[in-house]
Amino acid sequence: MTAGKPSPTSLIAPSVPWLSSEAKEGDTVLGCRLEVARNLADIPFPRTATERQLRKSAESLRKRLHEKMPGASMLIGGRNSNGHLFRLLNERWLADAADASVEQAESSLWLSPKQDLAMAINYEEHLLVRACIPGLDLEAAWSRAERAVADLTHQLPVAFLPDIGYLTSCTERAGAGLKISVLSHLPALVLSRRIEAVLRASAALGVGARGAFVRKKQVSGHYFQFTWQSQGRQNPAETLTAANSMLLQLVRGERAARTWLWREKRDWLYDYAGRAYGILRFCRQLSEHEMFGLLSGTRLGCCFGLFSRMTPVDVDSLLVSLRDAHLAAENNQVDATPADLDRLRSLKLRRFLSERLQQPL
Repeated sequence: MTAGKPSPTSLIAPSVPWLSSEAKEGDTVLGCRLEVARNLADIPFPRTATERQLRKSAESLRKRLHEKMPGASMLIGGRNSNGHLFRLLNERWLADAADASVEQAESSLWLSPKQDLAMAINYEEHLLVRACIPGLDLEAAWSRAERAVADLTHQLPVAFLPDIGYLTSCTERAGAGLKISVLSHLPALVLSRRIEAVLRASAALGVGARGAFVRKKQVSGHYFQFTWQSQGRQNPAETLTAANSMLLQLVRGERAARTWLWREKRDWLYDYAGRAYGILRFCRQLSEHEMFGLLSGTRLGCCFGLFSRMTPVDVDSLLVSLRDAHLAAENNQVDATPADLDRLRSLKLRRFLSERLQQPL
């Protein structure tokens, strides 16, 4: 097991697993993430535990990691953690922004060799496993996360009450300790002005729904994140089934809206996607906020086959590699200004598209 902290650049080379291949319903659903939380019995939750108690939980879980996941790497550990590395992991969906505020001496974040699994020890919970899978495959994500949790808590006393289920610091997770997040691309529902009805219906069902990329309260692009929490003692299979059923309806609705756009607004659609692609191809300054909108328009065009040398998977890879933290790390400019990042982003895009088109910059 690698215990040293790698430089941020070492995270850049491998592709992002949940964006790296064609997948189920991949035209609409980019990826899904399952989080499973567990706490050890007789040890207070991390926010109220003493350092000695946290050391006890950390030692127990790290021992299991050594035994069951010998290839895992500890990326972040203890106080004064690398904020830039947190941002990198957040952009890869392997950490949440709230994790960066935790400064406990015995906290650590581990990553599997394939970078599809993250294990957070002594953050909000004693153990939080995040599993990311491309496309709409909740069963595969659950299997991956459940297996990791079972391996890491085997023969350890887990906090559990028959009337409640698994005990968690976050009360919304109590019971199964399960949270589902799904990243989707819904441009046709937005452009046909049907998205508000979808969001209202989601809220009525108790499903969290929001723009996936938000900066200063402004939603960027037509990407949305839908979130389910297990309810009390509800069987995880029931939560997965309910989420899968709603997502399939969402996929059908987005595809129907795309069919309508193609039939009724074809010239406008060509213009909309073409403008987005043209700006990406020739821009010299590009903010992250504007990038999401342009990538969304270009991806929609790719789904209709408008760009012969570009696929939706190509666009999806740019969603992460063009984010601020990734650009800064790739260019060894962790302290880069926003203007620097806008320039680097446009340069990387022009090079990428030049290679795809086999044309000079």
